Amino acid sequence: MKKRYIPDRQVIENLGVEMEKMDVPPVHARIFILLLMVNPPYMSFEEIQEHLQVSKSSVSKYLNIMLEQGTLDYRTFSGDRRRYFYLNHEKLLNKIYTGASKFSTISGLMENCLREREGAVPEEKNEHLKEISDFFSFLGDGMAKLVNEYHACKLSDHDSH
Repeated sequence: MKKRYIPDRQVIENLGVEMEKMDVPPVHARIFILLLMVNPPYMSFEEIQEHLQVSKSSVSKYLNIMLEQGTLDYRTFSGDRRRYFYLNHEKLLNKIYTGASKFSTISGLMENCLREREGAVPEEKNEHLKEISDFFSFLGDGMAKLVNEYHACKLSDHDSH
């Protein structure tokens, strides 16, 4: 029988600090890291709370946020009333793909703002807005290409196996 792998708290702490640099709240980051690393890849509310040694209300708050965001799901086991939480990798990837497509949406928004300001605002006052629009357009095009390349690579890897 395989032993369960639960990462050391210090490992979770170190990786959680890295996630905090991306403006992720500390408890949210640590729950994410814990569920990313644990094997089997799920834990109960109580196990999460006990391992991270944070308040029940904090665990509850961030589990609910992650459930709402769609990055987390839960399962139950017959005869056990507890819910076991796990990262939903498919939904997480879809969230990343969706986020990548938002660059083009933001660029379109900026372009609409520029059109509305045309003639009403001196040209030089629109330069910063134009630069932001161009940058988001560049990011949107680049992200779309990268996502397509990634899918093509995955498909060719799958076909070669």
